[in-house]
Amino acid sequence: MKRFTHSILKDGDMRQAFSGCCPKGQFISGKHKLVLFLLIALPFFTLNTFAQTITVSGQVSNARGGMPGVTVSVPGTSVAVVTNVKGAYSIKVAPTADLSFTSIGYKTQLIHVNNQTNINVTLQEENKALNEIIVVGYG
Repeated sequence: MKRFTHSILKDGDMRQAFSGCCPKGQFISGKHKLVLFLLIALPFFTLNTFAQTITVSGQVSNARGGMPGVTVSVPGTSVAVVTNVKGAYSIKVAPTADLSFTSIGYKTQLIHVNNQTNINVTLQEENKALNEIIVVGYG
């Protein structure tokens, strides 16, 4: 070790300094540097990702009660769930996400999560009349 530190301080040449501790002057190659970097850096990225989700649950209903089959999603992502027979749902999202509640024949509602873990929604019917009726006869 003494020879190692002395050669760093004296010459400043890293290859020469490491020749005392690395056999035949072997150093980490480019491919191995990348693997080493990923092994060191990856835990920091995954910890940041996992720490930012909360579970939001609640009930979706209309004027008559719980609504099954309502899509609860985060707009712009592939994160989505469908309400069960009683209209209940549970979804993992970021604390600052928006939730979209959609069902055929009802107005879509967009709710800001704002760190809430329980969000109950009542959907309003969409009153759209048909402008045209097409009659098809087979005979």
